[in-house]
This record gives sequence, structure tokens and C-alpha cells, in this order.
Amino acid sequence: MLPWLLIIGGTYLCFEGAEKVTEWFGAHHETDDTEPRDERKLVFGPTRTDLILSTEIMLIALAGLDPDFGTGLTLGALAVIGLGARIVRSMPAVFRVIGVIGTVAMLWVSGLLVIAKLADTFWHGAYDVVHAVTRSIESAGPVVAWVADTAMSAVFGLILGLIIVAIFSGVSHFLERNRTDRVAA
Repeated sequence: MLPWLLIIGGTYLCFEGAEKVTEWFGAHHETDDTEPRDERKLVFGPTRTDLILSTEIMLIALAGLDPDFGTGLTLGALAVIGLGARIVRSMPAVFRVIGVIGTVAMLWVSGLLVIAKLADTFWHGAYDVVHAVTRSIESAGPVVAWVADTAMSAVFGLILGLIIVAIFSGVSHFLERNRTDRVAA
């Protein structure tokens, strides 16, 4: 169950990163520019992202804990890790300051996470490609291999996110067109 939750959370973060990238190139994901700004929607977006980031951190930490810890030690470890929630809650402000770096990092980490968890569950394709490339350039040094691995994970995250953005945009456009057709009829 845990790998599937990490895949879902990572995929959502790929979507968030890709949506931000499309905004850099002029795509606007607002429904209507003439609508008044809804403060709840403005707060909900970053809050939702923070919740998912926090959950991903806790799930990754939980997966890394020794299963023999027992309930008390496991809860204690998660409580200590949970103190980092302040850092996670500050991420929207950090993303505004270092937007490009934060978005690329989110695409990299979420892409890496999805690649690894897909390989753990049912599909090894992306994992095999990344590791074949990094093995083929190992002789160039660990830094070059890491940069290649990181870049491929970020590109995977961006592509996955763009696919989801396209699906959501298409469905949204279709629903809007149907709503407009019903109002006109």
C-alpha cells in the first residue's frame, strides 16, 4: 500500500511542478479572469501542496524505519520528524523566492520517487533507462552520473506532470464548453 501512496503523492507533485512550468510560458490555469479572487482558493492551493509534501515526508520516513521499533518508538520517531512541518509549511514562501529552483527540485524529487516506486510495483521501464544511462557514464565521475540521474528524474517528472496537466485542461475545456452550450440553448 505504501508504494502506491507514494506514487499518487509523487504524481500529484509532478502535476504541480508541470503546472508551474506551463505558467512560466504564459498558460493561465484560472477559470475566469473576471471572477473576484476567492481567498479560500488562494489559501487552499499551497495548503494542499504542503499537506501532500508533509504526508510524503512522513510516508518516506515510515518506510525507512525499522519494523521492529514497535509502536512507541515509531510514533516517537515520526513526532521528531513531524517537527520539520514548519519547514514544509514555509515552502510556498521559499518557492516564491527561488521559484525556478524549487520547481525543478520538486520535479526532480517527485520524478525520482515515482520512478523508484513504479519499479517497486509493476513497471521498470523508466528505472531501467535511468540506471542504464548512469552506468554508461560512471567513468566520467560520480558528480556527472548524479547530474544525469537528477536531470532524467526531473524530465520524467515534468513529462508525467505535463500529461496530467493536458488531461485536466482537456477535461476542463470540455466541461466548460458543455456548460456554455447548455446556457446558450
